[in-house]
Amino acid sequence: PSRLVFASPGCPSSLPPRTGWLHRLAMDSLIGKFGKHMDNFRTTRKLLHKSGSGLQPVEVSDLSEEEVRLRNEFEWQTGLTEALASYSKSVVEAFQMLEVAHRRLLDAGIIDTGLDADSVQALARGCAQARRLAVDKANALREPIDQRRVRLAKCRENVKGFDIAWAEFKHYDDKMAVLKQEYQDALKQGGQGKCEKFAAFSEAQAVDRNKAKKREAEIVASEARAQAEKSLRSVAAAHDMLCNTAQDVFFNTAEAVQRLSSASAAGAPPAKALEAPKGEGALTSQALTSKELRAPPMPQPIAPAALSKAAAEEVEEQPSIERSLTPGYAKSLLSAPNLMSPLCQSYFKKYDSNSDGVLDLYEALAVVEDLQECLEIPPADRPNEQQVGILIARYGGQEHPNCLSAEQFKEFFKFALQATLATRSNAAAVAA
Repeated sequence: PSRLVFASPGCPSSLPPRTGWLHRLAMDSLIGKFGKHMDNFRTTRKLLHKSGSGLQPVEVSDLSEEEVRLRNEFEWQTGLTEALASYSKSVVEAFQMLEVAHRRLLDAGIIDTGLDADSVQALARGCAQARRLAVDKANALREPIDQRRVRLAKCRENVKGFDIAWAEFKHYDDKMAVLKQEYQDALKQGGQGKCEKFAAFSEAQAVDRNKAKKREAEIVASEARAQAEKSLRSVAAAHDMLCNTAQDVFFNTAEAVQRLSSASAAGAPPAKALEAPKGEGALTSQALTSKELRAPPMPQPIAPAALSKAAAEEVEEQPSIERSLTPGYAKSLLSAPNLMSPLCQSYFKKYDSNSDGVLDLYEALAVVEDLQECLEIPPADRPNEQQVGILIARYGGQEHPNCLSAEQFKEFFKFALQATLATRSNAAAVAA
């Protein structure tokens, strides 16, 4: 256009007189349309610049009530899942730090301050047991939490895909109104210039192109909407499963804390018997010892014919063996497999705290400590973690390293009972 010379009043025209007015009208129309297209281009750029993705975000008014509910459920599950993953990791780290800190106290000589050595060692074992339990529980829950996170990430991709498709449809829908207005303006201007037939040709083409793009975007948005809703409903259907996982995480932490508390309490010095009050309502029952409180539940014994008369009489004196083992009864068990087997099952079930079907080092150590306590073995003569670990390696198998299955535990328990009785006999001989 810069190379053309337009005729104006008082200036000669470079175009032939009979065609000058027609060319002037055509060029004025062309320049006007070019300016409008530039304005439209700037408007489109502004619309695309309003959001980071280049499209308008989906508004709540564009969604149904069910879609809003499903999205709220999705956001709740996402937040809780991430919190559970972080919580489980933090709990494990907390027990690990506590165990390390307690070991440093032991290495620094805290027992020399006058604390009871058994209590300090029991707390150390409690820290280790709580840490091991927290790790086992966290490992058991890691897979379902990771699977849920993958499912939520896939759902988010589908929801984002719908949001983008819907925003593109809205863009073409909004643009349609602008193009139709331009078409009407072009018709009006063409009517004033007496060339209405050709004035709005390009505007009509722009309307048709945008209409086709809008229709295509509407189809894509509809398909994306169906896919997003399907993913959201799948996530919402797992609401109860997430609640169960959250409860497991909570109670697992409570169980680990209880394990720590129980272990430290078991190693505390025996409490003094309460002084019975005088007068009416005086206490007549004796105070329970920690040994009686820790006695494991055991099945009702049936004295076999193979038992000696003395052993049978002792069994008859014990109508319920839910109390502590005695040396005589322990010896009788070693010669009575039909009594030993249910007793082993009872001990195994009691000390398999996480119900995983095996006893780890700390669970097996708790069994040995119970036997030592019941048969009144002095703390100084009791086996340590290293010795119990050697026994586990001896009786355990390759399937569960450093653990004992229910069948392997029978031989382990029998040997532990024999060793405890032998320790007791040696201590009595030395005392004599």
